[in-house]
Amino acid sequence: MTNPPLTSPHPTRDELLAFLDALAEPVGPWVFVGYGGEIARLRHETMEAAGDTFAGVFAATSRVDAMVHEWASRVDPGSTLERLVDIAVAPPVRADAQPLADAWTDALCDLLVAVAQRAPTEARALLGRYVEHATAGPVVTEALALLDDELATGGQLL
Repeated sequence: MTNPPLTSPHPTRDELLAFLDALAEPVGPWVFVGYGGEIARLRHETMEAAGDTFAGVFAATSRVDAMVHEWASRVDPGSTLERLVDIAVAPPVRADAQPLADAWTDALCDLLVAVAQRAPTEARALLGRYVEHATAGPVVTEALALLDDELATGGQLL
C-alpha cells in the first residue's frame, strides 16, 4: 500500500479508528508470512528491501509518515480534528492493552499533528481545551508540542 486509505473529507469515527488500528499494527510473525494489514506489510516490505535494519526502519517510517500527511491533506481539518479529539477523550477499550496502546496513542498523536498543520490556530484552540482532560490530556499535550516543533522546522519531524 503506497496510498493512504480512501476516505471522505469528513471521516467517521469508525474510519478513523480503523486507520489508527492499521497504523498501530506491529510488524510481527504474521506479517512475515504474508498476513497482517496493508500498512504493517508495507513497513515489513520496506524494511526488508533496505537490507540494513536501521535504514529499513527509517525508510518504512518515512513511507508511512508520507501516507499520513497525504491523508491529512485530503480531509477537512475542523471536523477531523474534532473526531480525533473525541477519540482521545473516549478511546476504544482495546486501546488500553499494552504494548499496542503505546503504538496506538502515538498513531493518534501523529494524525492529530498532521491534520493540525492544515489549520494550526484552530487546532491549538481546540487541543488547548483538552490539556487538563484526564484521558485526552497526555496525547493532546504531546500533539501540541509536536505541532509547534513541526511548524518551527517546516514539517520535517513526523
